[in-house]
Amino acid sequence: MEPRAAPLANGPVPFIPPTSPQTEVYDKPLTLEILSLVNESQQQHGLRHSDYQRYRQYCSRRIRRLRHSLHFNHTSKSKRFNKKPIVAETVTDVRFLHILLMLSERAWSFAMQLKEQSNTEPRKRFHLIRRMKKAVGFTSRLESLCSSVTRVDAGSRLESQAYCSWMKGMLSFELSRWSDALVQLTVAANIYQKLDEAFGGSSGFALKREEVLPSIRYCAYNIGDETTIKALLRDRVPELDAESLVIPRESPLEVVWNGSRIPVRNRKAKEFISNCEKLVVSGDLAIDTVVDTFDKLSLEAKDAMESVKEEGKKGEEVNQLVEYLGFLQLSKTLDRNVLMCEALERSAGIASGGAGIASGGAGVGGSSKKATKPSDLVRIYDMIIQNLKDILESVGDGIPDMRVETELRVVVYRAFRCYTIAVAHNQANKSKEAYTLFQRAESLADGCLHSSLRSLRRMSDLFAKVTALKQSATSEKYTAYAATVLELKTVEPVVKSKLQDESLIDTLERSDIDVEHLLANNPQPFVQFPPEFQPVPCKPLFFDLALNSFESNSKISNICLLIHLYQFPK
Repeated sequence: MEPRAAPLANGPVPFIPPTSPQTEVYDKPLTLEILSLVNESQQQHGLRHSDYQRYRQYCSRRIRRLRHSLHFNHTSKSKRFNKKPIVAETVTDVRFLHILLMLSERAWSFAMQLKEQSNTEPRKRFHLIRRMKKAVGFTSRLESLCSSVTRVDAGSRLESQAYCSWMKGMLSFELSRWSDALVQLTVAANIYQKLDEAFGGSSGFALKREEVLPSIRYCAYNIGDETTIKALLRDRVPELDAESLVIPRESPLEVVWNGSRIPVRNRKAKEFISNCEKLVVSGDLAIDTVVDTFDKLSLEAKDAMESVKEEGKKGEEVNQLVEYLGFLQLSKTLDRNVLMCEALERSAGIASGGAGIASGGAGVGGSSKKATKPSDLVRIYDMIIQNLKDILESVGDGIPDMRVETELRVVVYRAFRCYTIAVAHNQANKSKEAYTLFQRAESLADGCLHSSLRSLRRMSDLFAKVTALKQSATSEKYTAYAATVLELKTVEPVVKSKLQDESLIDTLERSDIDVEHLLANNPQPFVQFPPEFQPVPCKPLFFDLALNSFESNSKISNICLLIHLYQFPK
C-alpha cells in the first residue's frame, strides 16, 4: 500500500487517485445527466408522495455507497477524520460528480421538509435558509468542476449551469429577492429550452422549463415595473453560446427487434447495450475473469430491465425493449457457458476428437490440476441447451434465420452431450450402453452434416467440431462393440460352471443352455433324484358353527346334510 501524504498546514489534502496500468485509462468523456438522475431518484424514493424525509435519507445512503465504491471515505485505518475535498484532479470517474449532486439534493430536500414544518413552527425558516445556502454551495462547486474538467462533455456543462442557476433562483425566491430570483430562473429556463432543442423532447428539459415558468411570473409580479424587468433581463441574463451545443451528449440509440425499430431512452438500458457491443473476450484471459465479466453484464441486464419497467410507461414499444434486453442477456449467458464449455473441452481433450476425455481427462496444459469429469461437461451442455431453448422462445417467428440457426445449435449440442454421456458409460465399463449412445451421437452429427450442411457451414465455429465428433463417435462406437463381444466371452465360462448343478427339467424355459455340455458333465442330466424336499401347507381346519342351528324338512336338505357330515365329520 502506498504511504499517505502528510496534511498541509493550510488545509486538508486533496485526494488524487494513484495512476497505474490498471486504473490509468481513458479518453472517454464524462457524461452527467443531472435532470435524468434527479427525476429518477425523486420518483423512486419518496417525492412521488412529497415525502422529503425519505428522499433525504436515500441521498445519505447513496453518498455513503458512492464514497465506499470509490474508496473516498473521510476516515483512514487509524479512524481519524481526514477531509477529502473533490477537486479537478480527483475527478477521474463520473461518480465523483454524483457525490456533489447527491449532497446538493440532500440539502435541498431537507430545506423543503423544513418549509412544510415552518407553517406551524416559524423558527424553522432560519434552518431552511441555511440548508438552501448549503445546497447552493454544492451546486456551485459542481458547476465549477464541470467547467474545469476537460473530459466533461458540453451537454453536462450546460445542464450543471442550469441546475446551479435554478438552485440559486430558489434561494433568492425564499429570501424574497425577486430581482435575483428572476434573473437566475430565467437563465435556467433559457438553458433548458436550448437543451430541449438540441437533444429532443424525450429528455425532460421541456417539463423542467414549464415547472420554472410560474416562479418567473411570480417574481415579475412582485417586481411590478415592466421597464425594470426588461432592464434586468437585458443586462444580467447572458446569451447562450451556440457553439457549446455543437458536441451532442449522446447520439440517439435505436435497436431493431422483430422487424421494428425501437428507440432506447432509458439510461441503464443504453449503458447495458453499449457494454454488450464493446465486450471483447481475449483468449489470454483466465476463465474465472471471463465468467466474472459476463456475470456483471448479466446483473446490468437485470437492472436495465427493472429500470425500463419502473418508468411507469406501458405499450408495445416498452414490451419490445424489455424483450430485446432479455434476448441480449440470454445471448451473453450463452456466450459465457460456451466459453466455460470450451475451457473444459480443452482440459479434457474432447475438442480434438474425444481422445482426452475418453482416456480420463487431464489438467490444462498437462498441469496437476483436477481432471475434468464427463459429468462436468454434461452439466454445461444442459445449461447451453436450456439457454438456446430460451432464446427460441424469446425470438419467436419474427427472425426466421436466427431461429433456424438456433435450432441447429440445439441439435449440435445434443450430439455433444450424448457423446459425453457415452464416454462416461464407457469409463464405467458399461459397453452396451456406451455403444448405443455413441451410435446416437453419430446419427445426430450425421443428421446435422447432411440435412443442414449449408446452415452449418455458415457457423464455422461448429462445422469442424461436428465433423470431428462424427469421426470420433464412429471409432468409439466400434470400440465399444468390440468390448461388448469380449465381455460376453468372459461371462460364458461362469455360465457353464453354474449349469453343472442343474438338470434339464429345471431349464426347460431357457434358450441359452448348452445341452451337450450339461449331458457330459452332469451325473443326473434329466431329473435330480432323490428330489429335494419342498414345503407344503398343512391340512386346513374348519369349524362349522352354524350346523347345529340348521333345520331341514325336505329330502334334498337331508341328503345335503349327509354329504356335509361325510366330508366334515365331527
